[in-house]
Amino acid sequence: MKNLLLLLPAALLLVSSCKKDDAPPTPSASERLTAVSWKESTQSLTLNGVEGTRSVAPTSANTYRFGADGRLTSTSASGTTSNVGTWALANNDTQLIITPAGSTQPGEPLQIFTLTASNLSYGSSYNQAQIQQALGGGSGTSGLITLLLLSAGNFTFPAGTPTINAAQLTSLQSKSNLVAQ
Repeated sequence: MKNLLLLLPAALLLVSSCKKDDAPPTPSASERLTAVSWKESTQSLTLNGVEGTRSVAPTSANTYRFGADGRLTSTSASGTTSNVGTWALANNDTQLIITPAGSTQPGEPLQIFTLTASNLSYGSSYNQAQIQQALGGGSGTSGLITLLLLSAGNFTFPAGTPTINAAQLTSLQSKSNLVAQ
């Protein structure tokens, strides 16, 4: 019995020393977004699942700062800082909404594709019905989709990618890719 009483404190000490350390909390999307400045890196245009990319030259890349106060500023490559407007996360932090400076109307929600400590990727995705409606002039996004299609020649697609007629588009995705500074 005496030995059992001596083992009990030792067992309690052993169990308490095996307690797992508390892991640091995972930063929220807002905390990741506001923790650093974001510099433009590349742009992506994906047509029917085939991705083309275009690099942003360092001499023309803007840097963006998402303030914890909801303000969004941009600094040009030449060092000029300007007020872009305000920002907010929506839809369980899967969308970014930017209200341009001087406007009370928020812009269209942008889909957040990636948001890590070092990479931010956001943009828009369209399905075949949205593309065809826009090309037929029946949607507020028709100008954007038309502009994206006209700019496709500025993107580098994999070798052998066939030319796609606008009527054959089933999906279109546009992304801005930024890296932490």
